[in-house]
Amino acid sequence: MVIEMSLALLDNLKLTPNELLVVTLIRHKEFTILSDFLKKEYSQTQMSDLFSKLVKLEYLTSTSFLQNYHDYSRCRLSNKIYSSLKTEDLFEEFLEEYPKSVVRTDNVIDYLRTDQKHCSQIYLLQTKNSRARHDHIMKCLKFETNKRTKDGSMKFMVRMGKWLTSEAWKAYEDEINNTVITQSYGTNIE
Repeated sequence: MVIEMSLALLDNLKLTPNELLVVTLIRHKEFTILSDFLKKEYSQTQMSDLFSKLVKLEYLTSTSFLQNYHDYSRCRLSNKIYSSLKTEDLFEEFLEEYPKSVVRTDNVIDYLRTDQKHCSQIYLLQTKNSRARHDHIMKCLKFETNKRTKDGSMKFMVRMGKWLTSEAWKAYEDEINNTVITQSYGTNIE
């Protein structure tokens, strides 16, 4: 993993390089690397101070993590920090959101982010470098991964290349856009 840091970004976010590294590792869901880094660099008190600072700056939304410092997967970054870290590379944002791997029904780990160079070209063709189209695809992807996680069907998630070429996000457009309005008998006044 290559992480670039700009001094302007550090100043803007009011973070030290180590703190930005922690945020970046949470963002990329690299929890084992994060755990190793924190164990080497911070005492328990310093870790507590670090996460309290991130919550105070409103960069972390999940405070349930503060009760158990060893389960980093409970950390959730806020929209405030995501918008500050947003890049101009649309595919990079898509890549960060797409699941890395799944455990298939036969208990074999399948890595989903294969052939990234080819996928990046497909993604450019699909989005036509439009931020609005990209945001729509991202919304559909997040909806699909949340739905699959809830109903336990994440094991059926396809590899990134197939997801892009088959335009799989279109299967979820209707579900996202359909807001069922139910009315009870007698609620309309004529």
